[in-house]
Amino acid sequence: MKKTIRLLVSAVFTLSLTACTVGNIDRSKVISAPRDYELTILHLGDTNGQAEGGSNTGIGYSRFSTILERARTEFGKENVLYLDAGNTFYGSTLAETDKGESIVKILNALNLDAMTLGNNDFNYGEKNIKSLEMRANFKILAANLKKQDGHDFVTPYIIKNINGVKVGIFGLVSPDTYNNEKALLDTITIDEPILAASKTVKELKSQGAEFIIALTNLGINNDTNREWQSPAIAESVPGIDLIIDGNSKEALDEKLIINETVIVQTGENLKNIGVLKIDFDAPKRDAGRIFYKLIKKEDIVMVDDTPVQKLPEQEKNTSEKFTTHTVVKGDTLYSLAKKYGTTVPEIVALNPSIEDGKTISIGQTYIMTSNKNPLDSKKLPDLKNSSTGYIEHTVVKGDTLYSLSRKYGTTVDAVVAANPEITDGQSIKIGHTYKFPSGNKTVKEIPENISEENINNNFEEETLSAEMPDVSSENEIRVPASSGIEKDPKIENLIAKIKAAQSFIKSK
Repeated sequence: MKKTIRLLVSAVFTLSLTACTVGNIDRSKVISAPRDYELTILHLGDTNGQAEGGSNTGIGYSRFSTILERARTEFGKENVLYLDAGNTFYGSTLAETDKGESIVKILNALNLDAMTLGNNDFNYGEKNIKSLEMRANFKILAANLKKQDGHDFVTPYIIKNINGVKVGIFGLVSPDTYNNEKALLDTITIDEPILAASKTVKELKSQGAEFIIALTNLGINNDTNREWQSPAIAESVPGIDLIIDGNSKEALDEKLIINETVIVQTGENLKNIGVLKIDFDAPKRDAGRIFYKLIKKEDIVMVDDTPVQKLPEQEKNTSEKFTTHTVVKGDTLYSLAKKYGTTVPEIVALNPSIEDGKTISIGQTYIMTSNKNPLDSKKLPDLKNSSTGYIEHTVVKGDTLYSLSRKYGTTVDAVVAANPEITDGQSIKIGHTYKFPSGNKTVKEIPENISEENINNNFEEETLSAEMPDVSSENEIRVPASSGIEKDPKIENLIAKIKAAQSFIKSK
């Protein structure tokens, strides 16, 4: 395989962090890579909803965000993946209050690439998984999770193009989930991991995947059937280069190599962060082709989560104040800029998640400056009334907000924001024409990452309507509405810290 780009990481991946926001890395435990690598992966697993972090808990997402953004800045966002091995939506008051929706919002802010599901993620029921998937800007992967008709319950795999190399990523859920008394599995089945992995690897290779990652929540536990553990996958399924595993309380300080397959785990409760670097050119027998470093909480100097003291160049005015705003129906970038006395470009600069410079999502929280003089409205575009960048679609029988959002590479929230006539945030009518945002990141990635058949999960209308008995007309199609986390101060504060860290790193 010929390299197209060499990332010169042989010097040092310093991960020098913003002191007041997320802490500092102990210089004696800095990440040094002995060769050149094309792909960097940061991974977590079994975070169990422990989002906030602190002296008596884990690292927390705000601290993790600075490490993640430093990696994306040093190596290029296109060369860095952020993956999660599951058991993510359950385990804390913050996560359980809204059945994982707050965690999805945080993961959206972090720009997670993909995750799989752990046994505790099913504690709210399988329908809730679909609701969370609908709100997520990332992929939820599970190749062995099936509906009664045999179709995939969620996306089985994706293919990423990294430096001209096709990287296949698939998910596996443990059948031991059946033994979890809290897990609500009404209609879905969990296939044997070894059989599902073997089939998926063959399919990925048939689509040109040259490096294959299994994102699993299987674990290495003596009380679990041997064939359901990650080492059994490595022993039985050739062709897997890397297994990022979860479902084990203890982390792997060093990578485990079985039949040339590398296995890594970060333990639980966000106490550790896994960092991987991949040399695509090295042969599989080369033990150094996958570099692994476990960043432990004790490697990071934990400091108070006070506001960032050193601001980017454009934010050096010490009199500037920052606040956050959670988008509701009717909000536009223009109206928010006017409300907070700032400009649309300023809001976009402070919120890297607004990648197209114009699309904001209902329920998402954004950071705002709040003390500038309001501008003349003539200087700002009226994005709400602009038809630029939209595709129109007339609803036919069988369409749902979820399926149409997938089709046009957008999100349910973005569609609702673009169509004020969807007054309840969930109902679309047959024969009515709606606008769908186009030209965003999702539209660009779908063709090269995953085939259409894997995007279409055949999520039947009956399943959706079963939890909505208040359907008022046979011509109305309803999808599950967001349970919402109306201005939860903990979530707003945490997302603001994440976005502040991202903005700071990008300015350096």
